[in-house]
Amino acid sequence: MQYVEPHHPCRFRLLRLTRSRFLQDITFECFSAFGTVGLSRGITAALDPLSKWVIIVTMFAGRVGLLTLVLTMVGNTRPRRYELPDARLPLN
Repeated sequence: MQYVEPHHPCRFRLLRLTRSRFLQDITFECFSAFGTVGLSRGITAALDPLSKWVIIVTMFAGRVGLLTLVLTMVGNTRPRRYELPDARLPLN
């Protein structure tokens, strides 16, 4: 099978780390990890530790969502124009 230069970041990292795997298997693993569907072609256990971390980060990004993840890392740059009230409610 030919190795084509991929466009998906997970595939690119895994292809650079594991040259002995088929492109179809790596593509399936990456999209399955990003979609957090729980399917595997059985190559995850055979990956080296760095490749497993790429899969883990891809799963986390897929679960949280890329936009949420990026916005959380960037932080809040605007100050709030309102204040939340302080209240002590009795709990029984």
